[in-house]
Amino acid sequence: MPEIGRATVNVKTRFTSTHKKAEDNIEIAIGIFKDFQWEQVADNKKIACDVKAREAYQTLPILVPVDGSYSQNFQINITNQLIPRIFYFAAMDCNHLTHSKSKHMPKIEMEFEIFLNVGDSYDHFSYEEEGTLQLHLVLLVLFALIFGLTVYSYYQYQKQFERYDSPHFIMALALFFQMSGIFMQTLHLWMYSHNGRGIPIFDIFGLIGCMMSEISVSCLFMMIAHGWTLIYQDLDFDNNLEIYLPVGSIVVAVHLVLAAMTYVDLDAHHKYHDFAGVQGWVLILFKVGLFAYYIYCVCQNIEKIPKKSTRFHRVFTLLGCVYMLNVPLTIIACYFFQPYNRQFLYTMSTNVVQAITLGSMLQQQSSNKSGYKKASMESDGILPMNKFE
Repeated sequence: MPEIGRATVNVKTRFTSTHKKAEDNIEIAIGIFKDFQWEQVADNKKIACDVKAREAYQTLPILVPVDGSYSQNFQINITNQLIPRIFYFAAMDCNHLTHSKSKHMPKIEMEFEIFLNVGDSYDHFSYEEEGTLQLHLVLLVLFALIFGLTVYSYYQYQKQFERYDSPHFIMALALFFQMSGIFMQTLHLWMYSHNGRGIPIFDIFGLIGCMMSEISVSCLFMMIAHGWTLIYQDLDFDNNLEIYLPVGSIVVAVHLVLAAMTYVDLDAHHKYHDFAGVQGWVLILFKVGLFAYYIYCVCQNIEKIPKKSTRFHRVFTLLGCVYMLNVPLTIIACYFFQPYNRQFLYTMSTNVVQAITLGSMLQQQSSNKSGYKKASMESDGILPMNKFE
């Protein structure tokens, strides 16, 4: 919640299956904790349940029907002042009623509907999600603009050189995935602001789309680091299949698995952005490994780079380093910010660096005065195919 605001919470609960052995409704409590209170009691088995309940900001008793139906709606009003706070909700059974009724209790499902009221704003967004919808709309327009310029530049390139194997295609593919992902996430956030649920499948596909964009850009950097368009123009997949296939497969598989894993503990109390927790540390290790392989590719071919292209090659290497290390550094940097700022920071940082990277590559592709264009023109394979020669 923001420093000055009010939230209305509607909660109802039920057993996930009929509890036949119980005769009466079972009473549990909902404990509401502020962030500093939660840090003291969370996962601390040495503190008794009733002590935790006394430490709570509020407690609300709720009767759970034994027939599997939902309980009546209970309303909780929360106010906050002075500084932003994170509130945690926990189901508490200090009297052990759920265990005394049966040895095999079915799971309890709790459904929360939370409205945040700040000034004239009244929606389902939490404080940490405020502004994310507008941010996604701005990013969607930005990437659409870069995509349009990339397609136009690709058309001009094909018209001039009569060939299609150019970085333009991979860049356009990456931008298409990025736009699709952001569009899906924008629809999810828009619906979330209205119903508090969003469209989860859109959120999943949106994250996968952004991951596919990262895969495309990473592969492009690897291919150029290997010398494509700087040393040679034609891609020989037959002779280099043992290089492209394993690396490409690993990059694709790990990115997609990590995208799916973010939803395993989506509502965990420690998770303040998409890649917080174990998934984030795995992603850091993978990205650092990918960065090490990128540096290896650069070093392997640095002596083959023409002297006229060394200046561009240094700029390209630096750009690749920034891109490869962006996600690991952003995840680590998030821990130095307040939890409620981390999701916005992660989304903005990763997308802005993606836009800068693709925009810089487009500028190098389009400008006749760029170091990349000169290096590419002098590499093996393109001059004999230039129809103006």
